[in-house]
Amino acid sequence: AEKTFENPKNDPNLKKLNKKTPPVIGGEQLITTYLEQLLILLIRKVTEKRKTSVFPSKESAENYLVASMKSFIEEKVNEVFRVNELCQKIGYSKSYLYRLFHEQTGETIISYAVKTKIKVARQLIREGNLNFAQISDTLAFDTPQYFTRVFKRVTGMTPTEFKSSLHFES
Repeated sequence: AEKTFENPKNDPNLKKLNKKTPPVIGGEQLITTYLEQLLILLIRKVTEKRKTSVFPSKESAENYLVASMKSFIEEKVNEVFRVNELCQKIGYSKSYLYRLFHEQTGETIISYAVKTKIKVARQLIREGNLNFAQISDTLAFDTPQYFTRVFKRVTGMTPTEFKSSLHFES
């Protein structure tokens, strides 16, 4: 190409190449041939990638997002859960994540977070190492009374009733 066309190196506004006088024999044909080969290789690469797509399907991407949301919620079980923090971590809008989570699981993000906390609370009660106030504090509930209300709403019994039911099972 350098033997066929004049090539000003630092001209970003260059619109047209000028032929050298005299141009090298066959220079334009070689450039055309090389460009055609490049285009053929690019087309082959694109069609091969379509056959073995590296992009996940929409369904698998959505499943991955929901799994990521659940994982985030489970990691933050000992903290106050904030949906905005989840949105920042995952990089999607609140409305999209609410809709997607509900479509995939049949429940809201908040109800899943609460159920996850209560699941951990039930395990802590079974272990018997902490009292209810400590469990409430460990799981970042505002007060032990609020923990008791939420526990009853989710399980149908108070933490005390749940603990008593464990003694009957033994």
